[in-house]
Parts: sequence; C-alpha cells; structure tokens
Amino acid sequence: EMSMVTGVQTCALPISQFGAYDWDALSTCVAHIRSEAESAGIEFKNVAGVAQVTLTADPLVQYQNVIHAMDALREHDGRTLFPAVLLSAGVR
Repeated sequence: EMSMVTGVQTCALPISQFGAYDWDALSTCVAHIRSEAESAGIEFKNVAGVAQVTLTADPLVQYQNVIHAMDALREHDGRTLFPAVLLSAGVR
C-alpha cells in the first residue's frame, strides 16, 4: 500500500483487481490536496522556490512503482504539481 499524507489528508493508492496501481487516481488526489493547500495559503516550495515533496518508499516496493509514483507526483492533466520529488528510504 502507498499513501500520501499532508496534515490530516491522505491519498491512498488503489490497486486494481489485476494487481496494478492506479497512478491517475494518485495524481488526481495529490492535485486536489495541492489545490486545497494553496487555497489555505500553504506552500510546498523549497529554498529555490520550487514546489517540493518527499516520497518515502518501503523497501519492499518495486523500483518501477517508485518511479511511477514520482511521475504521478510531478504532474496531473498537464498541470505541474511537484517538479522536485525527493526520495527517502522507508523504515521497517
């Protein structure tokens, strides 16, 4: 399972009946959280002024899925979300 947490909001990453992750659903959820946060005056920018997010990956998550998650965090429907995606190792 993968999820994104900002404050109290979480984006769960659904898995289809065939075992595939729904990357578009993740991207849609992240875009929604980003829009709500911006409306509340919350910014996700780093010192260079670029929107940044940190993805924490469990060691059991396959590399290709980490890359797909990073791509889903970067943009949604042509809208840039988080061009700077940092990767942090998960702890078991």
